[in-house]
Amino acid sequence: MSKLPTFRNNRVMAFDSKYTGEEPNWDLQNSWTDEEFNKEYNRLFGFYGYYLSSKDLKPDVIMFMKSSGKYTEEQIDKMMSFPDWVVSGTTGKLCRCLNKGLSSDRVKQITDTDILDIVHTDINKGINFKQIYAVRDEDDTDKKPVVSIQERLEQKVMSTLGNEFDTMLDTWIGGDDKVLPLNISALLTKHSVSPMGLKFLTPRIEKLLTELTDAREAKYEEVTEGYSYLSKKGLNFRIAACEDMLDQIVKITHAKKAERKPRVKKVKSAEKQVSRLKFMQASAEYSVKSVSPMSIPGAHRVYVFNTKNRVLTCYESASPVGLEVKGSAIKNFTETASFNIRLRKPNDLLPDVLSKTSKQLDKAIDSIKAKKSVPNGRINDQTVILRIFQK
Repeated sequence: MSKLPTFRNNRVMAFDSKYTGEEPNWDLQNSWTDEEFNKEYNRLFGFYGYYLSSKDLKPDVIMFMKSSGKYTEEQIDKMMSFPDWVVSGTTGKLCRCLNKGLSSDRVKQITDTDILDIVHTDINKGINFKQIYAVRDEDDTDKKPVVSIQERLEQKVMSTLGNEFDTMLDTWIGGDDKVLPLNISALLTKHSVSPMGLKFLTPRIEKLLTELTDAREAKYEEVTEGYSYLSKKGLNFRIAACEDMLDQIVKITHAKKAERKPRVKKVKSAEKQVSRLKFMQASAEYSVKSVSPMSIPGAHRVYVFNTKNRVLTCYESASPVGLEVKGSAIKNFTETASFNIRLRKPNDLLPDVLSKTSKQLDKAIDSIKAKKSVPNGRINDQTVILRIFQK
């Protein structure tokens, strides 16, 4: 992470040791009290997070895999070929300490944390990382791995914005100086990354913000110890920078959504819409016949009559696309303009429905002293389609 040399004689060069202390050393751990051991254990996370990147820690992951005896040469080769971030930073830090003699049994005894289980679980997850980086079999060299768009995008984001994020953390070294957030929009342009890729960067910023906030509030001893080299002022500057970056991401994401054209609903043909519509072809009792339902889709108003319960129904739509048919029901009607009305003497009004203009028909229906109700849209084999008014 730093431009300065990272190691000397396999020891981290702690150039800010007055803030962070020297690299944890486990040679004397057996002589420590539980409190001393726990303090040093908690300190390792902040120390290595300050000085080392995933790239710096990857050799320790490989060394641990080789010394544990739990992994095949093929699995170790796979891990070496994978990107640095395929295992978590926590796993890298723990592997380095385990390689240097950290007692996992004592960690479990004091903190009730099985760090070996954590490390092995994360490494096994990394080994099964999606095979864009997998080592190809010798007799399968002609086949190209199938890489999804999301995998390509994640890889690009981690190798560009992820690296910029790590570089930013380098510049945050120090105590009270004000720090600057990333200019997310400028970086998207610089690296030609789609705003959709920000979903892969956001969790890293959120995790850092959570750690800094917990450290400021002294919420967890481990986190507080890890960031003990920062004053409250320094923590506040970094928290503000993280919040600024998350605000930038929200604005960029919303702006991108606003640019999208609304999806145009594909309209089914009238023939498909009415293919399953059930209705009565003709009623001898009332001497009426149904008109073709093919004209209902797109119509402004439709009158239907249920011969069984003598209910006249008007379906009216205020929508530009007009009425629609789905299954055996009329859809997209305006409830405030549509109605059911029960007719005492259907033969007195049905001729008007068939012959009068829409305004004349409105007056005729309004003169009937009967209560109107809101229709449900369903049509059945007892219903005659009386008349259809187009726009």
